[in-house]
Parts: sequence; structure tokens; C-alpha cells
Amino acid sequence: MAIVEEIYKFRNGHWQFVQKYIMANTKYAKATGGTPIISWIPNQIKAVLEFIKIIIENISQIGEIKNDLAKQIFNSSNLSELVNNIYNLFSNDIEIIDIQIFIPEWFDKFKETSKKLIYHPNKQNVDTTPFKITPELIKFILKTKESIYDIQDISNKVTNIDPNLTKKSNFILVSYNEENEIIALIIIGQKLSEKKYTKEDSQLLKTLSNQITPAMQKIKQIRLNGEIEIAQKIQSEIIPQNHVIPNCTTSADLEVSPSTHEPLTTLTMT
Repeated sequence: MAIVEEIYKFRNGHWQFVQKYIMANTKYAKATGGTPIISWIPNQIKAVLEFIKIIIENISQIGEIKNDLAKQIFNSSNLSELVNNIYNLFSNDIEIIDIQIFIPEWFDKFKETSKKLIYHPNKQNVDTTPFKITPELIKFILKTKESIYDIQDISNKVTNIDPNLTKKSNFILVSYNEENEIIALIIIGQKLSEKKYTKEDSQLLKTLSNQITPAMQKIKQIRLNGEIEIAQKIQSEIIPQNHVIPNCTTSADLEVSPSTHEPLTTLTMT
């Protein structure tokens, strides 16, 4: 899985460079062999994500429970569905109470607007008051970059932390993207049974936390592919392909906005 994730990071980094340095600066968005680069690289990313899915589906029988839970997370097709699946998994399957999920504001947008963590409430309990995620806590997490934190442990290392967090919660799960930015932060409360967490419980939580990153990367790619398909449809169906204007040559091109990185279609007349 780690090797395949490195391949994904390479492909995704390639895609980011292509958008910034090729598609934003030229209308000739072609790969070396002449293939449209706007479709070739996303296809490579999709192939890697499909292979990750195959790996998850072939986890050994010993990890069957982890496998089922991981698949539910990975198969989410949008952010709302992912958040709902995470709540259901932790509440119903693992029987944990007082769960809170935070996602950075920029995640569901093409252009990063803010790194502020936004609380996504459980639809079945929307009145829950979210914990305060202090700048000191975020700074500590970004410095140490662990996937799971024992709240009692970090309460002795972080100078300013929400006291309600230390009273009502046990763990903080953190997922990161390829730039080592926080892509999801989940507060884990007590078990419904009120029993203490075991080492096996901690390992399960860590495993699930590690599955959130590829799931969110998949969701972002699905959204990007949707935007590209819409732009291509506009180019091929709405904008005429054969323009007959005396003494004028016309062409329609699919580009990416240099400011928002959104796909857009331009009509050029010379």
C-alpha cells in the first residue's frame, strides 16, 4: 500500500505541475505522444486509485473487520457521504460516542481559501457543540505529524487546549495529504461500553485514519473528473466544431483557469 501511495503522490504531483506550468500557459495541452494531457494524467491517477481499491479488497482474512470498514470509507463518492460513513462506522460498528469530524475549508474547492478546520456534525446529532481546536494544538500536530494522539498525553505538551477536549475525549485521529497538510481531524470519545481502549483498538483507529487520506483524494479526483467532463461536453456539443466565417479561422480549446484551476472552454478567432 505504501508503494502504491507513493505512485499516487507522483501522479498527482505531475498533474499539479501540468495544470500550473502547461495548461495555464498554452493551448497545446498535449502529452509527449500527442495524447490530450487533460485526460491522460487523470486516467493514470484513476488507475492507481483502482489498484488501491484492489489492495484493500485483498487484505488478509485476519484483517477482515478492518477491510470491511476501510472499504466503506474508501467507497465514499463525495465529502458528505464520507463524513456520514465515518460517523456510522465509529458509532455503530466500533461503538464509540462523542465523535467530531473536522475538515479544512479549502478541501471542497479548487482554490485554497482557508486552512481553517470546519466542524462537520453528525446528521443524527446536529446540536453537538464542537470542541475548540486551538492554534497551539494545530501547531503541535503539524510539528509531530502522527496519525493518532492520546489526548491525555498531548494535554501535557500543548499549552493551550480546550479543557472539554481533555475531559470528554480519548484520541485525536489526523490524516494528511501529500503536502503534509491536515486533511481530516477526528475527535474520538469514550466507548459505549465505557471500557478502556486496548492496543488493538488503537491500531484499528490508526488503520482507519490512514484510509481516510486516499478516500478524500479519490473524492477530489471524482469531482475534478466531473468538472472536466462538463467542460469537454460544452466544448464538443455546445460550441460548434466547424465554424464558417469568411476570412476567419476559429478554434475551441479546453483550458484550466490559472487563478482558480477550474476547467474552462475558450473560443479563438484569427
